[in-house]
Amino acid sequence: MMMFSLVILFGGFIGLLGSYRRVLNVLLSFEMIMLGLLSLLGVWLSFSLGDLIFMFCFIVFMVGEGVLGLSILVSLIRGYGEDSGLGLGVMVC
Repeated sequence: MMMFSLVILFGGFIGLLGSYRRVLNVLLSFEMIMLGLLSLLGVWLSFSLGDLIFMFCFIVFMVGEGVLGLSILVSLIRGYGEDSGLGLGVMVC
């Protein structure tokens, strides 16, 4: 189970490094990284007999990060018509 979690985690990192041109791909890579970290946290808590409140707090953090990413994606698509992050300038007045 731990190897599967590490494969998901490193797959998310490789996906993040490989596809940074579209915001949707970055958000999907972040979610894959979060799922890998969640499964590693679950394995660690099952071995150490830790408190599950840490896992619930992490799930709340994951949901908040997902909602924030989707709101950014929706505002980009409504404002510019696409989710390409390379065409957006930071210093635009």
